[in-house]
Amino acid sequence: MAKEATKKILQTKLALSERAFRTGQGPRLSILEAVEKINEVFKAPAERRAIAGEKAVECRSYRKDEGVVGLHLVGYIPDDTIGIVPHNADDLSLLPPPANADFLDGELMALIADEAIIFCRLGLFEGALNSYIQFLGPKAGLDKEDASFLFKNRTDIDKLKVIHEDGVASIRFDGVANHAAVQHANGDAKVGLTGRLIDSVWGEIQALAFDDKAPKRDTENLKVEVFLKFDKRSGMAIDQEEIQDVAELIAGADEGFQILTLSGRRITPNDVLLNKTVSLKRYGKSVAFNDVFVEMLTYYKELTAPGEE
Repeated sequence: MAKEATKKILQTKLALSERAFRTGQGPRLSILEAVEKINEVFKAPAERRAIAGEKAVECRSYRKDEGVVGLHLVGYIPDDTIGIVPHNADDLSLLPPPANADFLDGELMALIADEAIIFCRLGLFEGALNSYIQFLGPKAGLDKEDASFLFKNRTDIDKLKVIHEDGVASIRFDGVANHAAVQHANGDAKVGLTGRLIDSVWGEIQALAFDDKAPKRDTENLKVEVFLKFDKRSGMAIDQEEIQDVAELIAGADEGFQILTLSGRRITPNDVLLNKTVSLKRYGKSVAFNDVFVEMLTYYKELTAPGEE
């Protein structure tokens, strides 16, 4: 029996104007303005169709709500056939599409604000949205270069700004604490705060476990984690200041830490991960756009809500 619910990931990206990225100047047109213009000019789904190589990308649903827009893009290859498994023959067969239809080749649902976008991928990636805008933007009267965007993870976010604005819920340090790693850290001035902290903690553990009466053991695969957490129930402002000071100190490190902010953002050496997993009612292998949009709008409000005083 098929499951009635399915888990989907809502992923947040930044939309950067290719012109602004190339020139280093501010964008002349936001992705929200570009999408609104396209869908003002082209009303019907059959008109909102872009061709990207052999694939067609079509906007099947469009809605505006609370200053953002939602798009439901579908992808298909016109007149493409699919393989089927016949039960009364040895060989696989190809099945042509029904009349006046094509086989679905993926979907992409998106909530679009001025710069931030929340995606829900169902077989199509965010490049399909860029293809849609690049193809239809000039036809709607937009400049070709203005109607082209880059989608980036939140790696370009200023980590210190996130720490200041959100506050810090916890910091996790992790690293290897075997003898060779400790020797490397002790002898290398380039080893950062995280490495020195792990080595210091491992030294304390060895002293507590073995004291001076037993030989200190070396375990090649042992991993040490240090976890600092701010207790919102009893923590004071000075406690938050102290954990923020630690977070700011290690935010520039290139490995071995994860910061969780009070708003739920995760800051790692490589990324600021802004994802959310939601449960949705299943419709065959898909989900309903309106259900996804409600979840995306809720998530968007969570991300943009002012922090608690």
